[in-house]
Amino acid sequence: MNQIKSFMGRRQFMAAAALASASALVLKTLGRIVDPIFKTNIASAAEKAASGAKASISTNPEDIRKVGGLKCLIIYFSLTGNTEKIARSIQKGIIQAAGHCDIIPMKEANPNKLGGYDLIGFGNPIMGQMRWNTYNFIKAIRYVGGKHLFLFSTAHSGGNNFNALWTLFKEQGLIFLGGRAYKGAEYGPLGEPCPTDADGHPDEIDCQDAEAFGRQMVENSRQIYAGNTTLIPEPPAEINVEAITEVDWKKHMEGIHWHLIYDKSKCLYPKCTLCMDICPVNGIDLTVNPPRLCDPCLPCNMCDQVCPTGAVTVDPIQMRWQNAIHDYEKMGRQRLAQLKQGIKQEERQRQASPYGPFNTKQYLTNEEVAEGYLHQVYKVFPKRPRFVIGYGRPYGIDPRTLEDRGPVPENWPT
Repeated sequence: MNQIKSFMGRRQFMAAAALASASALVLKTLGRIVDPIFKTNIASAAEKAASGAKASISTNPEDIRKVGGLKCLIIYFSLTGNTEKIARSIQKGIIQAAGHCDIIPMKEANPNKLGGYDLIGFGNPIMGQMRWNTYNFIKAIRYVGGKHLFLFSTAHSGGNNFNALWTLFKEQGLIFLGGRAYKGAEYGPLGEPCPTDADGHPDEIDCQDAEAFGRQMVENSRQIYAGNTTLIPEPPAEINVEAITEVDWKKHMEGIHWHLIYDKSKCLYPKCTLCMDICPVNGIDLTVNPPRLCDPCLPCNMCDQVCPTGAVTVDPIQMRWQNAIHDYEKMGRQRLAQLKQGIKQEERQRQASPYGPFNTKQYLTNEEVAEGYLHQVYKVFPKRPRFVIGYGRPYGIDPRTLEDRGPVPENWPT
């Protein structure tokens, strides 16, 4: 201190000391003023840090509420509406518990603008394990260290890909709060069986469960932020994500013999942009000449399904190949023969998961499910469009609602 004083006069030294003291007081006062905005008591935190005191754990509801209203966000990837339906049910539950919850499709979310949220939910259809667009999105997330995360998924099987998701999310410093898996009706890809034992899902029971799950995530998050870290569950086991993800989408498409056929004479662009609108990876651009197709590509077949004229068509060779490698027809005939003989169909053994699904109700008979293996989606729904965004099947039996929407229109294109 004496050395410092030697470089300045007494008057200057006293002025600097007074300024430092006043600055500290202003910062402390400012902390109390902006506290409601940032939901953390800055002044209190500064005092605790100075005294070296540790935050005490309190599970008192009033203390938990004092932590403040969590800022919540749900990000979802949904092609047919199954995952979106669950996402919006979870959002409903969160709103009941927290008062507000933003929701956004993964395609529109900015991975660098999530840091302002306290509780983040992420949901996807597993589509095998993980698609490269999901992989790239999570890899790009920044500024969320210490924030809370929960996961949800839909799949025909009811399985989940939380191991893969958590492996990537952990790299971003998030804290895992829980996960929930649900069965989802099968709309495709076009080479898949139709109908399936998951048709009718997600149903009202699934949505009620999702709503309750949302409320629980909010309450758990509040208590954990308040200091009750005993509520943090064991996270999913980490895995080698790169080994099960088609990071190189071009190589993957070559492996499944993927080929999209485009007939410009049938295309209604610019009046119709449905294929561009539904593409989850912005891989279709009809504004350029020649049109850009499958660059990049997931592939999900949805451009084919929503096209009203058949201008965009997945090569039937790909569907026949898919049928051949899975032996769908062979499986269907075997199951039908077993049912005819009175042999109980063996249920597929799946290791019990703490994440569900907890509602495995089968709406169709075993005979209907077995028959479905003989009929691929593209054969059951040959007319265009095969799928209407926000509605589902425009004719036949809609997989999710099980509503009969009438016969195949004769004058519709194939």
